[in-house]
Amino acid sequence: MKQFVLEPGPETCSADGEGRYRVLGAAFHYLVRVRRLGQGSRFNVLLDGKTHEATLLEVDVSSAVIQLFKPENLRQDAFGVDLQLWASLLKGRKLDEVVRQAGELGTAVFQPIVSEHCVARWEDEKPRAKLDRWKAIAKEAAQQSGAPRVMEVRSPVSIQEAVADWSKKGPLLFFHQVPLVKASLHGYLSSRPSAVAVLIGPEGGFSERETELLTAEGGSAVWFGPTVLRAETAGTAALAAVKILLLEQLEWTIPS
Repeated sequence: MKQFVLEPGPETCSADGEGRYRVLGAAFHYLVRVRRLGQGSRFNVLLDGKTHEATLLEVDVSSAVIQLFKPENLRQDAFGVDLQLWASLLKGRKLDEVVRQAGELGTAVFQPIVSEHCVARWEDEKPRAKLDRWKAIAKEAAQQSGAPRVMEVRSPVSIQEAVADWSKKGPLLFFHQVPLVKASLHGYLSSRPSAVAVLIGPEGGFSERETELLTAEGGSAVWFGPTVLRAETAGTAALAAVKILLLEQLEWTIPS
């Protein structure tokens, strides 16, 4: 279900007290021009991780007043897992759609990765503008999909830095172009972890050194099968596979 992500600030909205907010600028445009909501319309609002029902009380030329009601309890992802996508930098704007689809799938964190075979160079990419665009896309994805949070978009780091920060919180799954081990995604997720990181390589794949590092640090290799996927397709495919397995875990049975 679509929702409105409320982010109080001088250019977006201000609190009028008692659950009322005056919405301005781009936020006003989204509600009134994009969603075409009018006075009396009811809709969902995501504010600080809580979902509120809201009513549009007033609309004028450049602003609107909304009334928020008692929020639901703090929501987690539908499958109760902190799911992160670590995606290697790609050329041009290829990662834009990856960010959008990851946000729609309820991913908690998008971590760009600078890997050895990356063709794209972060220092040549107007970093601040690209990060701001990805954050805007993540917000749009949460509004469109009704995800329980706006996906956090982080600054790029190396694989080594990402692994060190992860500290083995849960499975670290790196999707590889060749079958490195005889193991299944189902098996990696069977312990019902509280956090999962999904790592996707760039157009040229992972280097041998990176593969050795990931394996040494407890990473688990996953093979997509004999078909070759574009790097921008692989992230969405991997997230969808992991999410479906986690969602279905409660119905798994162990043969007697």
